[in-house]
Amino acid sequence: MSGTLTFREKLAYGLGDTASNFFFQAFNIFLADYGEWKLGRRSTGLVFSATVFVQKVGLAIGSAMIGWLLAYYGYVAEAEQSARTLHGITLLYSAFPGAFALLSGLAIYFYSLEETDVKTIEAELARRKRR
Repeated sequence: MSGTLTFREKLAYGLGDTASNFFFQAFNIFLADYGEWKLGRRSTGLVFSATVFVQKVGLAIGSAMIGWLLAYYGYVAEAEQSARTLHGITLLYSAFPGAFALLSGLAIYFYSLEETDVKTIEAELARRKRR
């Protein structure tokens, strides 16, 4: 197995990453609209700044977890790695991210805002702004 990604792998990763970022930002816009509809106040800045904060905390925890898991599996820099360490590294790039992706999917499963709800909210907000 080569240590570098092929063009196809980079392309697939880039398309997936771009799509997930697009949907994530769209979700934040819907969240701001929902907050305005429910509370009567536009809080777009708060929604986006809270999102960035949570992302940074998540990145910090995720980065720390990588270090902890590498230590747990016995990683030693610039040394030949044991079978256990190589197995741990494989899990770091496959099973662990997959498990978190499944948890994210589970959270989205319980997301109850449907397209009809979004259209109702948008129409109500437009009506309020015309007044």
